[in-house]
Amino acid sequence: MRTKYRLIAMPTTVLVIVVAAAGCSTVVKGQTSPPSAPAETSQADTDPWAVFAGVVECDVLNSGLGPHGFPPARKETAGGPRGCISDKPKFGTALLNLDAVQGIDAVRGDQSQHFAGTVNDRRALLNREATPGTTGDCAIHLEVSATARANIGVALSVGTTDQACDFVQQVASAIEPMLPRIPD
Repeated sequence: MRTKYRLIAMPTTVLVIVVAAAGCSTVVKGQTSPPSAPAETSQADTDPWAVFAGVVECDVLNSGLGPHGFPPARKETAGGPRGCISDKPKFGTALLNLDAVQGIDAVRGDQSQHFAGTVNDRRALLNREATPGTTGDCAIHLEVSATARANIGVALSVGTTDQACDFVQQVASAIEPMLPRIPD
């Protein structure tokens, strides 16, 4: 397991630039032109969730939590439509949320608590105390593509942020190989 992190400065505002392209054509009176063929699109072009095709989020989370005695994960959609959560009494809560529309560069929050790094050679962002005003929680955001990520979070019932970050790194290392890698 190789996990490395360093403090980075990230902008607090993410700018989205939309570029619209318009086609031009010349019309000459009296001449007809053949109708344009519709552009071919694939499911990946129209469905952002296609990036996670074949990934069953609760199975992935269960695999990462298996050695730690957590009960089977259950569906949780508070953080998005592709999430799962598991609670271990007297230990804490672990979750996995797949996000098909935001890459790790779009993670918000206290930038002083964000640390760039890698998990098993995959680009990652460690987010200490991901929930403002708390301790004992930590999250890792794993890059799937420039516009998709997997969010793994842990909130301990009793424990420190350092302990939560150590644990979430173990879980992230275990589930990382089960996630797709989409080249940009």
